[in-house]
Amino acid sequence: MTHTALNAYDRQRTPITFSPLASCFERLETTPSAHRGKAFNELIRTAFDPACVEDTHQRLAERNELADKFSKKLVCLHHMLVEDGAEKAWSLEPEPKGVHKALDNGNPERLQWKEAMDKEINSMIKYGVFRAVPASQARGKQLLRCHWIYKRKVDRSGQVCRYRSRLVAGGHLQKPFEESGYGSYDPDSISSPVVSKDGLRVFLSMCAGLHYKVRQLDVSAAFLQTGLQEEIYVKAPRGFEGHVGEDQVMLVKRGLYGLKQGSASWHKAIRQYLIGTREEQPPSERTASEDVNDHIQNGGFPADSGETLRGLGFKSLISDPCLFERTDKDGGRVLVALYVDDITFAASSDRLADEFLADMKKRYYW
Repeated sequence: MTHTALNAYDRQRTPITFSPLASCFERLETTPSAHRGKAFNELIRTAFDPACVEDTHQRLAERNELADKFSKKLVCLHHMLVEDGAEKAWSLEPEPKGVHKALDNGNPERLQWKEAMDKEINSMIKYGVFRAVPASQARGKQLLRCHWIYKRKVDRSGQVCRYRSRLVAGGHLQKPFEESGYGSYDPDSISSPVVSKDGLRVFLSMCAGLHYKVRQLDVSAAFLQTGLQEEIYVKAPRGFEGHVGEDQVMLVKRGLYGLKQGSASWHKAIRQYLIGTREEQPPSERTASEDVNDHIQNGGFPADSGETLRGLGFKSLISDPCLFERTDKDGGRVLVALYVDDITFAASSDRLADEFLADMKKRYYW
């Protein structure tokens, strides 16, 4: 808070007026010198309104508290700016708004942005997000554009610790399907719920009452691991040289970020996996990561290849479709709350929590 702000803050409070002091001194002048000490103390005690004095003391205490609070922040900021000596995110140019600025020869961070783009492209290839097809295949279909989004990740000291690049489709240009087949989404099937505030309070209250440990997991690139029902084509942006030819376009096979149906496709897939019929299978010596790698090498996950994916046997609550509960035969219970790709869960035992986490890793990779 600046000095001007503090002055404005003070003016809103009731100030002490010093006019009573003048009358006190006038009365002291008529008081004999032998009794002036006692008279002075009595006059000072009764000169001001007690409420006004209390208000002033509170105001001074608040000012001291604010000064102490912001002085600590200034000391920390001075250390980050001067004493550390490392280059900080706020001393760099703004994050590029397009691929041309990111890869410009005059950009000192072009190598970092290029590395982040290559990492994102390799991730998309790994998940089978797109397939290069002849441009003639998209004739009569809506051809969407896509662009790169760039973001720096900084640590607590303000230093750049990671560069992120994400390919985002121009979902704002999507048109509803027409009778001719032109378009890229169905307006009636793009909505997806998230756990409500009241539903989350119920979930946490149950966990507290039952003494369950609450855990959380975040599926990495969740949309890219979800198949699409629609046939969507996008024009390859800069950075896909060597992956998509000049006379080719990209057929999107998974929920690319920015598509209107991306969130709905993800919610449908994770819901089907949670409430699917649970089948007991003999224990396998293979790890969850080995299963996922096999699915990726075969062109996708079991749900995309036609293989029947074993569900987890949860039941969705009628009051909130993003709250799930499962009670096993032995009395063990698992609770799950969904907020897009953030999954919060709790179990009656650590064993059940580990089993649920292992089941999730069999279907999704993070």
